[in-house]
Amino acid sequence: REMAESGLRPNTATFNAAIKSFVTFGQWTRALQVLDLIAKDKMEPDVISYNTTISSCERAHQWARSLDLMRRMRRVVVAPDIVTYSAAVSSCEKASLWFRAIGLLTGMLANCVAPSVVTYSAAISACDKGQR
Repeated sequence: REMAESGLRPNTATFNAAIKSFVTFGQWTRALQVLDLIAKDKMEPDVISYNTTISSCERAHQWARSLDLMRRMRRVVVAPDIVTYSAAVSSCEKASLWFRAIGLLTGMLANCVAPSVVTYSAAISACDKGQR
């Protein structure tokens, strides 16, 4: 608001900083609101916008929202990267959704995104929690 009053226009980096600050304080719903504001301000969220918001949903045990955000990324043609997939797999791991974690891992490989040790560990943990 203060930026608008002073004649300044926020950019994606400004919005990303706001998302990050809400994530820091565990306010995942506010992070989602800021992500929506980017589009309302006629800008496109970037991979950092999505990754930060997906990570906040993962921390808040909001696995469905994490996956919804990944679908939204694809609709607006923002390519998920290693951070995106790892946060989404971790989200599924926390919910013991082994089949979704494996599906994400498969999608990751199909999209030529190399999983990291963190991604594999989260997928293995999801299988363990789901007793698979």
